[in-house]
Amino acid sequence: GFACALAIYDAQLEVRTSLVSNASEQSDSLEAYTLGLKLGHSLNQGLVVSEQQPAFLHMVSSPGEEESYLEGISQKTGRLPLFGGSAADNSVQGSWALFTQSESTRNGAAAALFLSNKKIVNQYADGYHESINMGLVTKMKGKRVVCEINNQPALKQYAEWIGETVESLRGDQLLTKSILKPIGIKDITGSLTAIRHPLVGYDDMSMSVGNDICEGSSFIQMSATKAELIGAVRHTIRELFAKMPKEKVGALHLVHCAGRRMEIGNEIHQVHEILQEECGDIPYVVEFTFGEYGYNECSANTCGGLMLSFTAFEK
Repeated sequence: GFACALAIYDAQLEVRTSLVSNASEQSDSLEAYTLGLKLGHSLNQGLVVSEQQPAFLHMVSSPGEEESYLEGISQKTGRLPLFGGSAADNSVQGSWALFTQSESTRNGAAAALFLSNKKIVNQYADGYHESINMGLVTKMKGKRVVCEINNQPALKQYAEWIGETVESLRGDQLLTKSILKPIGIKDITGSLTAIRHPLVGYDDMSMSVGNDICEGSSFIQMSATKAELIGAVRHTIRELFAKMPKEKVGALHLVHCAGRRMEIGNEIHQVHEILQEECGDIPYVVEFTFGEYGYNECSANTCGGLMLSFTAFEK
């Protein structure tokens, strides 16, 4: 195994952390929302008006109820710019841990509230391009199982879009087959496309996806090559530096989807080389996650998959 860490110090920076543990092994949006409220309350406790106002929120959670945790936290902290990602492991078996300086859990959420008058900026990107295949979600089961697209069985419709057979997408085969051809959902401004990663193809021809959606959502089948996934790292870091010039950047926290990393495989060294070229002497840390959080311009804070969420801290 291995570990890495990024230490940031500034006399004008205060960071508050808190963690909640979810005892339920089943997905439960109400429980996650309630725990999010508790987490947000803890972050806000004793907060007084000062020069350092809440500027940014970092969140990490176990995969499954990210949006509900975020909703609860935001009810207490207010709408703050967000970055972060979901916990991951090498085998998708829940062999991960969330922790702060005083607590840890396998299932739950942790957050850090940054209080600072320094600038913190985020670039949230997907790096895919749109295909001509689009459709409406016409039937759902819960928040993450799509039953029908365009009134057709979801797995059948998706298989037609990407030129695969339904049989080739059943079970966990869908997860790997969809990395280069995932689903996108545009926000109302069109400035952000949130990626939804198809994960499991079921016998009834429904399919699960990695984040929340609802009936009536408009799906766009997205597409990219492995080379484009790698190249998106350079494009995204340059977009971040357009928001904060390199000479003003003190440190970088770079969230990169673990699914993208799996598809990139042995070429991952190219991602490292790109970051070395683009970042120079700026210290940075990269984490590979099972979900990425961020925002773009005037978009809402968003949880997605197969995405990049790059954050810069001002010196």
